[in-house]
Amino acid sequence: MAPATNNSPKASAEGDSRSRLKALKPTLNPTLNRLVDVAISVLDIRDELTVNKAECDALALRVAEITESILLRTTSSPEMARMYSSQIRRLQDCVDDISRFLVEQTKRGFVTGLTRLTDNDRIRSDLAAKDKRLNDVIATLNLDFNMTAVAMGSLAGTSMMGALGSTGISPLSQRVQTTLSITRLPPKPRIFHGRDDIVKQIVSSLLQARPAHVALLGMGGIGKTSTAATVLHNEEVKAKFGTNRVFLSCDSITTANGIASALSAALEISSAQQGDPVALLIQHIENLDDFIFLVLDNLESTWDTPDRNAVEQLLVELSNLNTLSLVITMRGQQRPLGVDWSILPPLGTLDLDTSRTIYSSNGGKMDEHVDELLRELDGWPLAVVLMAYQGQNRPPNQLLEAYKKERTALLARGRAGHLTSVDVSISLSLNGQSVQEAPGALELLRLLCLLPDGIETSALPEAFPLMPGLQHAERVLEQVSLLTRPVENEIKVLSPIRAFVLSMNPPYGPHLITLEDFLIETVMKSDRLFGFAETSEEASAQVTKLVMKHFGNMMSVFSNGLQMSTVREDILSGILLLSVFSILMHYGDTFDLLRKGIHVGKQTPALHDLTGQLCLIQALHSCLPGQNVNPLTVLEEAKEITQDPVFEARGMLVVASRQLQQVVLGPGNGSLVTAESVDKLLKDARGILEVQGDANFVAWCTEVQGLLALGTGNFKDAIALGEATRAAFEELQNGFGIARGLYIIGSSSILNKQWEEGEEVLRAVLLAY
Repeated sequence: MAPATNNSPKASAEGDSRSRLKALKPTLNPTLNRLVDVAISVLDIRDELTVNKAECDALALRVAEITESILLRTTSSPEMARMYSSQIRRLQDCVDDISRFLVEQTKRGFVTGLTRLTDNDRIRSDLAAKDKRLNDVIATLNLDFNMTAVAMGSLAGTSMMGALGSTGISPLSQRVQTTLSITRLPPKPRIFHGRDDIVKQIVSSLLQARPAHVALLGMGGIGKTSTAATVLHNEEVKAKFGTNRVFLSCDSITTANGIASALSAALEISSAQQGDPVALLIQHIENLDDFIFLVLDNLESTWDTPDRNAVEQLLVELSNLNTLSLVITMRGQQRPLGVDWSILPPLGTLDLDTSRTIYSSNGGKMDEHVDELLRELDGWPLAVVLMAYQGQNRPPNQLLEAYKKERTALLARGRAGHLTSVDVSISLSLNGQSVQEAPGALELLRLLCLLPDGIETSALPEAFPLMPGLQHAERVLEQVSLLTRPVENEIKVLSPIRAFVLSMNPPYGPHLITLEDFLIETVMKSDRLFGFAETSEEASAQVTKLVMKHFGNMMSVFSNGLQMSTVREDILSGILLLSVFSILMHYGDTFDLLRKGIHVGKQTPALHDLTGQLCLIQALHSCLPGQNVNPLTVLEEAKEITQDPVFEARGMLVVASRQLQQVVLGPGNGSLVTAESVDKLLKDARGILEVQGDANFVAWCTEVQGLLALGTGNFKDAIALGEATRAAFEELQNGFGIARGLYIIGSSSILNKQWEEGEEVLRAVLLAY
C-alpha cells in the first residue's frame, strides 16, 4: 500500500516554510541559528496539538513567518545580520516562551465538562497574551533596528519603516510597522468627567518652577491614561512644554533598558553612540535647554517584573533632571521607591451622577432602570463605557437581564484588550507578578468576592483564621487595586471583578467553611435582640449594626452554600436566623433565599425538621405588608415535609397572625376573614401546643389572642390576655416577650380610659425597648 500523503494547502505551506528555514540556516551566525532551530521545532510539534488546535497552529505559523522574514533581510547583507544578532535577545526569549507553551499543550491530559471549558478559556487567554507579546516584541525590535540603521547610514535607500516591511515581508510585519509611533501623543479625550480636580492639581504641579513628579495610581480602567492625556493637552501645559511632551506606553516593555531605548528613539538620540543606554539618555536630556514633560503610561508592565530595581533606579535618575517633569500611570496603589512623588490619592470609582453622565455621553440609552444598571458596575469607568457601548442598541432593562446571565462577558467590544474588555483588564491584574508570587492572594480574593458589602480589615483574622500570610495577601491585592477601601478600615471588591472571579473560579475548601461559620456566628448574636439572652441597650445596638453591616454578605455566602453538592445544616440555620432578624427588624428581604433553602432542604431527609421551620418563617414573611403570597399555600407545601402536630399548630398560629391583620384592617380590605374564625384558629392551635408542652408558642398564641381582643375593642379581655402574656414570657425569661405583653396591657388600659395606669405601663415598655 502506498503511504498516505497530505496534499492540503496548509500542509504544503508548512513544509515549504520548514524547508526554507532549513535552507537559510547554514548561512547564519550562531545567534540567529538558535532562533531558526526553535522556529522549526515549533512547526514540528503542531501535529501533536489537540487542545485549541486552530489557535495554537496560527501562533506556531506566525513564529515561523516572522523568523523567515528576519532571515530574508539578514541574508541580503552581513551588516544587517550583525545588527540583528545584537538585538535579537528579546525575540528569542519570546519565541522560547511560545515553544514551551505549545509543548505543554501536547502533554495535556483528557478533561471533561466544566473543567474542560474553564481550562480552554484559560488557554485561549494565554494564547492571546503570547500573541500580543510577540507583536509588541517585533514592534520594539523594528524600532531599535530602524534607529540603528539610520544612525549607521548602512541602509541607503531603506525607509525608516521599511526594515521589516519591504517586498516579500509578511502582512504581520507590515501591520506592526504602521502602528509604531512612540512620539505620537494620545488624543485629548472628548468625553472626560469626574477627574477635573485631579487634572487641576497635576497641571498646577507642572507649571511650578521645580519639575513635577506625579504618580497616577488606581485599578485598570479607572481613568489614569485618560487623565494623563487630558493633562498633556492642557493649554497651559502646551505653552510651557511645547512639542517636548513625550508619551511612552510601557505595555510591551519589560526592562529599564527597554524604556531607555524607547525614549532614546522618541528623543532622536543616535544609536551609533556606544555605552549604557540609560546613561546616554540621561546625558542627552541634561544637555537640553528646554523643559520636557514625560508620561510613562502603564508602567506596571515594566515595574512589576524581575527588573523592578533597575526600573526604580531609572526613575530616580529621571527625577534628578532639572528640566524634566515626570508623570507615571500604574495599576495599583503602590508608588515606585526613590522619587519624591507628589501625594495624590489613587483614582477612585465614580459616583452615580458621573457614571450616568458618562453612560449617556457614550450613547447609552436611558430609561428608569439606568441607575439600577449602573449600580451593578460600582462606578468603574471602563465598565460604564463598555456597558454604554452595549446600551447604544439596547435599553437598560434589557441590559440588566443580559448582565445577570452573561456577567462581565457582556462588557467588551471589538478585539479583546485591556481597554476594550473588562475580563482582559481584570486578568492583567490577576496575572501580575505581585499577585502570582503572593501565597494565598488569589484564594483570599475569591473569598472576598462573596462579600458584596465588604469587610472590616480587623475582622479578617476571625473570618479566615486558618489562612497563612493573610495580611500579606490582603496588602498585595490592595496594592494592585483588586481591592478598594470605601472607608478607612474596610475593604471590598468591585461588583464586576466579583462577577468575573466567581464565574471563573468560585471559592471552596476550609477557608470557605470558616467564612460561613464567621457569618453564622454573627447572625446568631441576634438572639439577644429578641429576648433570648440578657443584654444591654448598647450591646443590642452593636449587634443590630453588625448584622445589618453583614446582611448582604450573609445573603451572598448562604446562597453560595446552598449551591454546594452537600449543604451544611448550619447554612440553613443561618438562613433561618437571618430571616427572623429581617422580619422583626423590618430590614432587607430574605424571601427568595428562604425559597431556595426550602427547595434544597426538601431533598435531604435529615434536614426536614429545619426545613419545616424555614416554611414557618416564610409563612410569617408572607404576612408582611406588600407580600402577595398566601401563607396557607406555604403551609400546604410544608405538610409534604413533616407530619409533626406541633409543626401543624405553629403553622395555624402563623396563619392566625396574618388573618389578625386583616381583621384589624376592617371589612374595607376585601377580606372575608372574621374575628370569630381567627379566634377559633388560635384556640385550636393553643390546644395542640398545650398538649405538646410547647411553652414558647403557647406564650406567642396568648399574645396574638390579646392583640385580637385589643384590635376588636374588647379591652378588658385584652388586659387579661396581656397579663397572661407577660406571665408566660416571664416564665421563659424572655424580656422582649414581656415587653410585648406590657404593650397590650398599656394600650388596652389607655383605650379603656385608664390613662394613668396605661401611661405607666407604656413607659416601662419604652424602657424595655
